[in-house]
Amino acid sequence: MKFKTFFSIISFALITNCWAKLDPKTLYLHWGKAELVHSPFHSEITTSTEDNYMLIQPIKGMKLNLKRENFYFQFRLGSFQNFVGMEIRFSEKRGDKNYYSYSLPYFSDAEFNPYKENEWLNYGISLANLKLVGKEPDKINNVSFFLFTNKKTLKFGLKKIWKKKKPKEGVVSITFDDGYDSQLVAAKLTNKFRLKATAYIMPRDIGKFNLMDLQQLKQMKGWGWDLQSHHSYPLTI
Repeated sequence: MKFKTFFSIISFALITNCWAKLDPKTLYLHWGKAELVHSPFHSEITTSTEDNYMLIQPIKGMKLNLKRENFYFQFRLGSFQNFVGMEIRFSEKRGDKNYYSYSLPYFSDAEFNPYKENEWLNYGISLANLKLVGKEPDKINNVSFFLFTNKKTLKFGLKKIWKKKKPKEGVVSITFDDGYDSQLVAAKLTNKFRLKATAYIMPRDIGKFNLMDLQQLKQMKGWGWDLQSHHSYPLTI
């Protein structure tokens, strides 16, 4: 994926209790001519056709420790038609060359994205997801969001940020794609060890060559498997 030169940076400040709504008194457009609007519930920028935008606010008061805590934020994106990608950085100093980086997964097929157009989403990031650029920051005082577009209008809204302690136990998710009949063997094995998994089925192709039929899918569901659609068509088993 080629990122255009357009970007914006957004950082936040924590008020109390490990989370905060964005503070319009300190959140500001550092440079560029994007439209910045504050409401009682969230802040939102509307980009234009210019190249660069930057919104800045420190989060020093949050005392974020990525080794012990996960970072969460609530955001909303406008039309995917003008969206190219987003990178999130955690750094000690604003504009520092030493930071942790995370690229939000984005696919041209909107059904595969964890977020939908014009819908608020709570999104969490763990240290395990981050890539270290340069040296490890001593402290995390800034969280920056780089927004890449095709230089056309895009709305990007942010509501709040917060942190949570990392869970003591890990979680493993097992998934299978497309619904091949060979996956029934995996279902029998997981059932033997009392494990569950999710199968993403293509509803229009149930029962076709090398794919499970309706009876096999019902058997998997009876073993506690979660069956979901791997297409825009809904799945009902």
